Formats: sequence, structure tokens, C-alpha cells
Amino acid sequence: ISFPTLLAGLITTAGIALNTLAKYNKRKNDNNVIVAILLIVAIATGLVIFFNMQFVSIIQEVIKQV
Repeated sequence: ISFPTLLAGLITTAGIALNTLAKYNKRKNDNNVIVAILLIVAIATGLVIFFNMQFVSIIQEVIKQV
């Protein structure tokens, strides 16, 4: 399974889960807290992966120069 396929499946499942949460959980404050936590975790994960990949590419360039 390729990485884009994996991401497409995870994003679709997350969307369906949030839709189900909004439909069955009537406490809107709880829904907002859950969505905010998911958003913060997603942004943090994206930043960690982005900067980790930049760090890896910098190390690879330094190794190539040596």
C-alpha cells in the first residue's frame, strides 16, 4: 500500500468519524474540544514530519560532501 493511499483512507475515515460524532453526541462543547485536540495533534505531527525530513535531507547533503 502506498503512502498517498494510506493517507486517503485515514483522512476519509477521520471525516466519517467526525460526522458520526457530530450526529450522535449532542454536547457541542465536547465535540469542539475533540475537534480542537485532533487539529492540534495533526498540525504538530505535520510540523514534526516536515522538519524531520528537512533535517534528514541536510544530513544527506553533508554526507555527500564528505
